[in-house]
Amino acid sequence: MNQDHTLAAEEERRRRQHDAIKSDVSQRVQEDVARETIVPTPEEREGTEAQIQRGGAAARVSQIVDYVFFLIYGLIALSILLEALGARESAGFAWFISAVTSPLLAPFQDLLRDPSVGGSQFMISNVVALVVYAMLPAAINGALRMVAHRKTEV
Repeated sequence: MNQDHTLAAEEERRRRQHDAIKSDVSQRVQEDVARETIVPTPEEREGTEAQIQRGGAAARVSQIVDYVFFLIYGLIALSILLEALGARESAGFAWFISAVTSPLLAPFQDLLRDPSVGGSQFMISNVVALVVYAMLPAAINGALRMVAHRKTEV
């Protein structure tokens, strides 16, 4: 019985020692974390919030730019397809597509010779326009990224 009592006392002493060491280590870790944690000043927080707002606005504008240019791609592609298939310009849909895309394609008219076979014509100038319009959103979105990520301090 005495031996059981001694073992229980020894086990209790070890448990208390273990808990004390564990508590000490936990306290040191919390102190280290608190010491190494950088708490931003109110000015830094305002700068960060401004960057977040600027980034959100730039992301929204970028989405709108992408949407508008996807519409332009689709319209120009339809124009190219209708010309290649020899669609009649008197047809309502062909007339509508031609009317919508003509201001977009005007700078590229007669840029290159457009081969034709019968009533079909392959508008190489329109393909060049499509490629140019595909590059524009990349340039616009790059400029938006520069604005969104500019540093508030020098």
